[in-house]
Amino acid sequence: MSDIQLTEKFFAEIAGWEAMKQARAYITMGKVLSSNYTPPILKGVVQAGEISYRAGIVIKGQSVIDNICS
Repeated sequence: MSDIQLTEKFFAEIAGWEAMKQARAYITMGKVLSSNYTPPILKGVVQAGEISYRAGIVIKGQSVIDNICS
């Protein structure tokens, strides 16, 4: 597997600009409690109201992504 660069362009391509807009809002509001990238797994915890969600993806390639979100 080649090294994948985690850039805004990469995330916009895999998730779309609407998801990027929401992600930026969560970051700005301090709702991203943690994140960790240990290739190929990217995971984190996001606060939404009173609930914390574990979010994650397995990046197998430039366009091969598995969702491991709750």
